[in-house]
Amino acid sequence: MDVFGENLQFYRKQKSMTQEQLAEQLEVSRQTVSKWEAGASYPEMEKILQLCDTFSCDMDTLLRKDAAVLETADSQGYARHMEKRRRYITFGVAFLILGVAMTQILEGFQKPEQVSNMVFLSMAIVSVLVFVVAGLEHSVYQKNHPFIPDFYTAKEKAEFEEKFPRRAASGIGLMFLLWAYSQ
Repeated sequence: MDVFGENLQFYRKQKSMTQEQLAEQLEVSRQTVSKWEAGASYPEMEKILQLCDTFSCDMDTLLRKDAAVLETADSQGYARHMEKRRRYITFGVAFLILGVAMTQILEGFQKPEQVSNMVFLSMAIVSVLVFVVAGLEHSVYQKNHPFIPDFYTAKEKAEFEEKFPRRAASGIGLMFLLWAYSQ
């Protein structure tokens, strides 16, 4: 089997597609897809472009590189990038909340309003700068890696979807509690 055939088979299996399903999508026969995967024939340019769109990959990777190795490296890099982005956003939000809390504490100790406003403004500026850096880094990452496929399993997605509403509600509730306590 040649590189193209191995890559085609890898991407097709990654998308949980049968040869027949891929053939139907590309409007070719199942035998044609089988021949492509075996290296017995190659698709025309139009079909190669359709394959690249279907599998969210570039033509160079599909035809010449080891897609499985690149996919693993991309997935690991994406996970590291998203973890770093998550930390930035968490820090920015925490710093904003801390700024509000510090303002309330300073007002509680009857410090001048200018002081508490300056503290809050300083912390808000730091938070906004952190958000800007996180956004710009994410934009650069997306530009450099335009074909990052969805690699989360159905189980991981289901776990996230189950936990996210409770976590979001908890965070919002905590902010309301802090606000109510400061009043």
